[in-house]
Amino acid sequence: MRLFVGIEVPEAQKRSIEKAIQELRKALPAARWVPRENWHVTLKFLGEVSDERVAEVTEIGVASAGRSAALVTHLTDIGSFPSRTRTRVLWVGLDDPEDEMAHLAARLEKKLGKAGFRQESRKLHPHLTLARFRVPERIADVIESSGPYDLDRAPFEVSEVVLFRSRLSRAGASYEVIERWRLGK
Repeated sequence: MRLFVGIEVPEAQKRSIEKAIQELRKALPAARWVPRENWHVTLKFLGEVSDERVAEVTEIGVASAGRSAALVTHLTDIGSFPSRTRTRVLWVGLDDPEDEMAHLAARLEKKLGKAGFRQESRKLHPHLTLARFRVPERIADVIESSGPYDLDRAPFEVSEVVLFRSRLSRAGASYEVIERWRLGK
C-alpha cells in the first residue's frame, strides 16, 4: 500500500482557506486543485509499503511521535514552489518558528531511512498543497492581485501525527487514516 505520514489541519482553518482561494480558483484555470479533504502537511512520504512492513513503520512512528511534544501552529500565507515565476505547486504555509515540525520530520526521516526507506535531504517547509501545475506558470501577479488572503490565523494545537494510505484512481487521490500516533514527551 502507498503510505505517508502527515498532520491534519482543523476544519475551521480549511474553511478559511477555501473561502480565501475562491478568486485564485477563477484566476488560475490551468491549476489542478487538491480537494479540501486531502489538505494536510506531509512529514514523510513512504511510497509503496508491503503489509508486512506496516508494523515496523508504526513502531518507528510511535517512537518518533512520542519524542515530540504537542505543538501550536497557525496558517501563514499563500506561497508557491519553486518560485512565483515558475510555479509548480501553490500552497498555504504553517508557522514553525521553533522548527518543531521540521525536527519531527527529520526524526522520522532518519529512523525510517535506517529501516531502508528512501531518504529526502530537504528540510521540511510545513504547508498544505492547494494546487499543482503540469507546466510551470508565472503566478506572481495573480497571487498579488487576488490577495490579501483572509486566512484563519488563530493558533491550533497539533497533538498527533497520522499514517495515511493513499489510493490513486482516475478521479484523483483519496486518503485513508491507517493510524494516529500521539505526540507527547
